[in-house]
Amino acid sequence: MSACRIDSHLDLNLLRVFFAIWDLRSLTAAGDRLGLTQPAISHALRRLRERFGDPLFVRVANRMLPTDAAVRLHEPLDQAFELLNRTLQSGVVFDPRSTERTFRVAMSDIAEVYILPRLVSELSRISRPCLACVIFAS
Repeated sequence: MSACRIDSHLDLNLLRVFFAIWDLRSLTAAGDRLGLTQPAISHALRRLRERFGDPLFVRVANRMLPTDAAVRLHEPLDQAFELLNRTLQSGVVFDPRSTERTFRVAMSDIAEVYILPRLVSELSRISRPCLACVIFAS
């Protein structure tokens, strides 16, 4: 495996593809998870292979199995992504009085009867008037 140079550009979206293939062992399922087509996942995998100088995943029967290099990369990349996520989230403070988000909540019929009225009441109390909440029956 050739070393990945720190000074050269690495598209972090490629690492999302790496983790999706790692988790699902399927290019199609990885594409579904990430909202990408299977050819887009194949292209991303090709770029990862070029970047790391290793196949990373090989097809065995119906599954994409990680190579030894992918196994070695997985834990440090996972730790780095976790650190990056924690760092990015640490500066984000949610303020319901200033949010412009739309929240989508799925709940059963029984939850609509018992939980929804309290949820709407609490949201009305702590949020700005234009907070949007869309409820889906499941």
